[in-house]
Parts: sequence; structure tokens; C-alpha cells
Amino acid sequence: MRKGKNDMISAERLGEIAAECLDRVGEYDSPRPALAAVADLVSGMIGPRPGRAILERPDPVSMAFVEVLDQIVFEISEPAEAEGGRVEEYILGDLYRRLEVFLCLNRGIEHYRTQLHSRAITADDALIIRYYSLADLVPTLMSEFFEQPHLRFPILHAMISFRTEDLIGFFYEIARGEYENDLRVLAVIGLNGNDNGRFDAWEMFGDTGDADFSALICHVSGKSACAPASGCVLLFRVVEIELAAGRMEDPADCRAMILALHDILRHDIGSVLLKSRIYESLSRILGLMQCSCMRNFLLNEENLRHFIYLVDGVPVELFEQVPRLLEFLGGGVMMGMERLVADGGVHLDERSSQLSAYLMSMGFDPLLL
Repeated sequence: MRKGKNDMISAERLGEIAAECLDRVGEYDSPRPALAAVADLVSGMIGPRPGRAILERPDPVSMAFVEVLDQIVFEISEPAEAEGGRVEEYILGDLYRRLEVFLCLNRGIEHYRTQLHSRAITADDALIIRYYSLADLVPTLMSEFFEQPHLRFPILHAMISFRTEDLIGFFYEIARGEYENDLRVLAVIGLNGNDNGRFDAWEMFGDTGDADFSALICHVSGKSACAPASGCVLLFRVVEIELAAGRMEDPADCRAMILALHDILRHDIGSVLLKSRIYESLSRILGLMQCSCMRNFLLNEENLRHFIYLVDGVPVELFEQVPRLLEFLGGGVMMGMERLVADGGVHLDERSSQLSAYLMSMGFDPLLL
């Protein structure tokens, strides 16, 4: 028998939780007692590990909000040893500011827009602006890119979702400038995917002086005999998959994404310089796979077979997200996986397979695995 699963949280219920959090926060004048009250509230409404909650209709913003709630509960209930066992105030201050962003958003987009101009932007704001396509706030992102260097990646990651011609010059200057390669990769994505003024003058980059980045320019320009895919090329490809995953609508989209991910995971990602950024993108993709489109796609046995091999090959650093994905997809997918394994439709090495170990931990008959 399988172990029980968590109850799903609807968008409406999450909104109610946010509203109650706002009421609690308003009762205090400083972050520590406010967050302690929120942690107590959330533990009662969701559970002691909010991060394990399964959202009925997950999206990047709601998942980020639940992540913040999970961190608040963790920091309040299991404080660090430093400073006599009390959580460092700067950690609480950062969590408080992040919480305020989502509580503000819960009051409506217009209220959020108004409040954004009266405070410093955060990485969560970049995510919100991208998800809700708030094109009027793109100039704010552009300005903050230069004002807040520590937020450059999330800001640029948000901006590549906007396909306006006036961004081409901005992306070009970053791709050509003396910025870190992860930022230059995002800028190339912005140039390559901008349909309102598509950039095709890749010869203007010439010799970039960086073999890794030069391989990417060769890749996007369509030349033959490019250097083997390395950090920049792999990050480019995985972020493009991530952008496509956010637009999945039918089985063909799901299949294309899974096959593209298979190709990414056959590379030794752990040895490339941009490994952490690639893992971040893969993590977001696993979150985006929590959708009804993917659930319907996996009703087909051949599709499910491809999916099984994909999740079994997820880097060990990210595998903790797989159980949440499987729980969202539901018992039908889990039973289909069990049948395929039992019938020899897929072959998992029980000595090294992460998925095999997980299935056994969930109560599947180990003799069938």
C-alpha cells in the first residue's frame, strides 16, 4: 500500500492564508514577533512543513510564496546556533520583506503596482513582473539592473520574457559588455527570441575572447563545426526549455520538452562552470511540470516511459522535487509507473536508481522493482 498524500491547496485557500497572514503582521511593529505569529498561523493552516504542500494549480508565484512561508516556519521553529540560538536579524528582515511582497500582491495587481514604486525591488518582484506580464514595469527592471548588481540575474531572467524591440539594444550591450557569462547568456536569449526585431547580426560579436561564450555565439548563429556544448550553451538551452515549459498547452509541447531535457541531462552538468544556474533552471522546470497538460500527456504509456527515464536521471541535488511532482500528477501516474516497471516496460537499476528507491519508500512491492 502506498502512503497517504497531502491535501491539495486551492488558489482561493492560498489567498485566504495570505489575507490572514496580513492581519497577523499588522499586529506587530517588528519582524521577529510578526514572523513568529505567521509561522504559528501557517503551521496550523498548512502544516509544520509548508514547503511540502501540494498546490492545486501551481504557478511560479504561488510556489515562491509557499517557499517563503516554509522558510519562515523553519527559521522560527529551528533557529540557528549563532547569537545564543536566535536567528540573525538580517535573515528575519529579509524574510519579512519577501513576505510583504506577496501579501501586497494578494491585495491586487493595482495595489502591487502602487506599492512597488515606494520600496526597493526584490528578486520576487522580478518574478511577479514576468509572470503577470507587467510590461509597464520593464523600465523599472532596466533601471534596477544597474542599481542593484546582486539582482541582475533574476531581473534579466524576467526581462527576456518581454519581446519588445526597444530591448534589443539593452540585451546587445549586456551580451557584448564585461558582464558575467550567466548574464551574457540571458542577453543572447533575449536577442535570439525577440520576434519584434529579431537579432541576426551575430558576426558583430567577432572573437569574444571567451571560448565558452564563443561556442554559444557559434551555436545561435547556426554555424557548423561549433565547439562541443559547454556551460554557456547548456544554460542557453535549458533556459529556453524553461521558457517553453511556461507555455505548455498540449501533448506535443510536453513531449518536445521532455525530449529536450533528456538531451540536456546526458551531459556532465556537474563539471561545467555554470552548473548552479543550470540547476536553478532545471528546478524551475520541474515546478512548471506540475500542470494538467503534463498529467494528461502521461496517460499515454510511451510518454510515461520517457518521463520515467527523465525523472530517474534528474541530478541528485534536485531529486527532492520529484516526489512533489509525482504527488501532484496523482495516483494514476504512480500506478502507471508501477505497471511499466513490473511488466519490464522500463528497467531501473535498484542499486543506483533514485526513482526505484523512492517508489519502494512509498510502499510499492520491491520485488517488482
